[in-house]
Amino acid sequence: MGGEISIDFALEHPERVSALVLVAPGLGGFEGTPEDDAWWDERQAPIDAAIEAGDLERAEDLRLAIWAALGTEDEAGRLIRQIALDNLHEMTMDESGAAQLEPPAIERLDELSVPTLVMAADHDPPFMRRICDILAERIPNARRVDIPETDHVIAMRRPAEFNAAVLRFLGEVR
Repeated sequence: MGGEISIDFALEHPERVSALVLVAPGLGGFEGTPEDDAWWDERQAPIDAAIEAGDLERAEDLRLAIWAALGTEDEAGRLIRQIALDNLHEMTMDESGAAQLEPPAIERLDELSVPTLVMAADHDPPFMRRICDILAERIPNARRVDIPETDHVIAMRRPAEFNAAVLRFLGEVR
């Protein structure tokens, strides 16, 4: 949710932002296709059932199958899973008070005037990759970087490539 929050903040407080680095970001106001909704519903139902049964670890493992699509058996995957398990409380948090921009960010992307780096993960769900397409196309001064063979947790899966891309971008926009 960090990318979505960053976009919203930059739209509401442009004077406080000099550049954006959006890594596998969400986007306020993005509406998925009926296929996206069916894809998500199919995966969300067992997560919801596990939460309702009080089995938060199982629910988290099901979520990790989506967001840590490359698995949790390697060193990076084990760390991603441990961080997720350390934050199980997040799954049952009340987010009903979360602020939503009006109009939503997707309708205001042309207002973002700062240099923006958009990083996409090739093993993210298809709708997440489409969000990256939208951001790269609609934000003036946006640049897209795809790091291959990574999932939603790009910085942990491919730290050297991630750091190089971010540092190169920041070095150019100073």
